[in-house]
Amino acid sequence: MKNKAILVIAILSLFISCKQSFIYKNEIPITNMQWDSSQIIRFNWEVQDTAVWYQLNLKLKHALELEYQNLYVKSITEFPDQSQKEQILSFELFDNSGKPTGTCGSTSCTTEISLLPKFKFPQLGKYQLSLEQFSRDQSVNGIASFKLEVSKIQE
Repeated sequence: MKNKAILVIAILSLFISCKQSFIYKNEIPITNMQWDSSQIIRFNWEVQDTAVWYQLNLKLKHALELEYQNLYVKSITEFPDQSQKEQILSFELFDNSGKPTGTCGSTSCTTEISLLPKFKFPQLGKYQLSLEQFSRDQSVNGIASFKLEVSKIQE
């Protein structure tokens, strides 16, 4: 009985000690679920503490029936000093067997993508993350929204 109580306390303290505190949350819908290459998704937030750990998660909501297994995206991060970092990312929406990698309902799925699981911001100030559709086609059908969550990790 005493060992069970100790185990329960240990598990509870683990959950309490590592909790998230969101500093930014925003969802941007895609009109008519058609993401055109000219539509740039922009998220803007401000960082006031560079000493703590953060994580960046993107939640991509898409149709259950999508013609692509993955989605190529150009990501541009702008830092407070106006410098930028650009990269091409591949968001895996379905595995090789065609099964969605996210959580799905009857018509749509939400895939959570960990952009940065544990990091520290290098500068105080305003940041911007821009996402551009980077496929061979002019537009990608079936993309409903993008949601960015920036949170502190409190250990």
